[in-house]
Order: sequence, then C-alpha cells, then structure tokens
Amino acid sequence: MTIDMTKLVKLNALDKLAAVTHAGIDKAQSAADAGFKKGIVDGNTVNFYTDADATSTDTAVFSFDFAAESFLDQAGTTFTSSFTFSTATFGTGTTDPNLDGKPVLTLAVKTVDAQNNETINYSFLNVEDLVDIYTVATDTTSQRVLSISGNQITFSLSTDTDNALTTTATGLKVDITGKADKDTDATVNNIAKFDANGNPVDAEIAANALVLTSDIAPDSDVSSVLTSYFGTAAALVSE
Repeated sequence: MTIDMTKLVKLNALDKLAAVTHAGIDKAQSAADAGFKKGIVDGNTVNFYTDADATSTDTAVFSFDFAAESFLDQAGTTFTSSFTFSTATFGTGTTDPNLDGKPVLTLAVKTVDAQNNETINYSFLNVEDLVDIYTVATDTTSQRVLSISGNQITFSLSTDTDNALTTTATGLKVDITGKADKDTDATVNNIAKFDANGNPVDAEIAANALVLTSDIAPDSDVSSVLTSYFGTAAALVSE
C-alpha cells in the first residue's frame, strides 16, 4: 500500500486548525457566560450583573452614573408683581438680587446628583427688563382717565349724569337708553315723523311734494287780485 504524505500533512494541519477553533469557541463561551445578564437602575446609577437572577442587593460587576439632572422646580418657580427677598424663603446661600418692590420672575432650578440628592438654586429675572413700562402723566392741568398701580390699569369714568359710557362684566359699554332708533326701511328723500315712542319713522311724504311758504302769495297780493276782478266785496271775503 502506498501512503500519500501530502494528504497526511493536510490532515495534520486540519486537526490543528480544529483544535485552535475549538479552544476559541470555548473561550468565547466562557466570556459569554461571564458577561452581563442583567441591569438594574438605582436612582441615577445603572448596575450590571452576570447573574440573570441578581437583585439590587447583590454586588454589581460594573456600574455607571447618568449625568446629574437639572430642571425647574414647579413649586419654587413663581412670578411676583412686588418682589421681597427673604433668606427664609430662598436660603442663606442665595444672593439678594436687590429687586424688592419690582415685578420678578423667580426660577427655581433643581439639580439631582448621582446619590439622588436634590439641590435648588434660584435665579431672579426683573420683568421690567423685558417690557416697556408706561406711566400716567402727573400734571394737574390735564384730566386723567387712566391710572397704573403696580401691574394694574384702572380707568376712571365720569360721574356726570349725561355720561353714556358705563362698565359691564364683559367690558366698557355705551348706554343707549333713551336714544332714538333709526328707521331701517325709510325711503330716501321722504319726510320723517315721530312715532308714539319718539322714534323717527317714514312719513311717506316726498320732500318735493311740499309747498314752500316762499311759494305762497301774501294776503295783500291775494286781496289785490280779488279786488281787481271782483271788487271790494271779494277782497273783504278773502280777508
């Protein structure tokens, strides 16, 4: 029997390759067995475990913390029309912004660290820096109907009996009580008359149908004409 040495060399190389491959697979399996099987979030920290049944009381093989969170605290973020600083409210570590009496927006920024501890820092924004402030003239020669106190605007209404401007729950209103109503279906160039309520209505008489007094002859002219035709007796009748 003849032995092919070339084939033997190839078989030997294939055997070595299989051994190396098997060792690599075993190593990969060992690494997979030692890999993370579970992750648990505790506050701001994420813990990883190789045991799929691990609990938060077990020792984690790896942990990391999320960045500290910062957000507005709803209770501490307020707008005050007339601000007053107080260490009892804002803490001794907060600097007085010297904005007492001004309209101020207070921003309460809450920070939560990796240990879930909360810290609140305050910022103060003077609203006067954001809007234009309008004031009423103080000279005594002009009559003022508008006044501003803080952020409240007040209108002054005349107390005169003939004042028709009034206030209602929905705003200002002109009182039209006692005012005449227009005749909405009147004919153009017709004469108007008053109804029983004092409102003007269409008299249904055209203006050009009227006889002007300037077109009527005076009594002296009428008497003269009658006398010339019928004598003095006729003239006396006309009078």
